[in-house]
Amino acid sequence: MVNRPSMLPGHRYRLRRSADPNGAPPYVFLCIVRSKTLTFNTSYTEALLPDCDDADAIPVRSSTKSGSSWGATFSGTADPSRIDFLRTDIRQEEPTWYQFELDPQDGVGAGVWQGRIHFESLEIASADFGEVTFSVTARGDEDPTWIPAS
Repeated sequence: MVNRPSMLPGHRYRLRRSADPNGAPPYVFLCIVRSKTLTFNTSYTEALLPDCDDADAIPVRSSTKSGSSWGATFSGTADPSRIDFLRTDIRQEEPTWYQFELDPQDGVGAGVWQGRIHFESLEIASADFGEVTFSVTARGDEDPTWIPAS
């Protein structure tokens, strides 16, 4: 028997939002979001360290973890009846609770990353009289939490 990784169709990766300032349910499925990216970053402080026993040796880099951050981008169809949350979140000073949900059909590995985000930018666009779309760039606040599905 061949052991292959499972595929996760795009419609099983969902973005949800809580209107509650403390992140309480319900988290509403944002059906107008078609593309979403969750990014985790690690920052390092680095130094070039010489070889104390060999003055002619080329120094080597040494890195120390100095921080971590996360962010998100998402985009989709700017349905006028469903974009109030975009106008709200771009104006807020406080971050808003979001969930990035992984929901495989077999349930293995299912869960959500849950955390607060600040909108950094909101773009509403249309090209050549085509569909009106939106695009959001957001920064995470504190660390997101991974919550396995029960």
